[in-house]
Amino acid sequence: MDSADRARAGRFAAGRDVASGTTPQVMRMLNQRTIYDSLQRLGSASRAELARRTGMSKPTISLAVADLERAGMVKIGRAHV
Repeated sequence: MDSADRARAGRFAAGRDVASGTTPQVMRMLNQRTIYDSLQRLGSASRAELARRTGMSKPTISLAVADLERAGMVKIGRAHV
């Protein structure tokens, strides 16, 4: 492990990003909120469009959309959320 790896590893302690003070659970919730707000403005959008508009990765979008769908907050259409 070089010094850059140690620095990256040191940022995280017990699942918490020490530099930002954000836990993975909080980050996940913030991502869901960002996507939900985007969908409220757009009406509907593909996952690719949400990724472009939010700057989030496609896997992050898919995970958040699946969580929102399970919660009954969004419905998945044929090509759009």
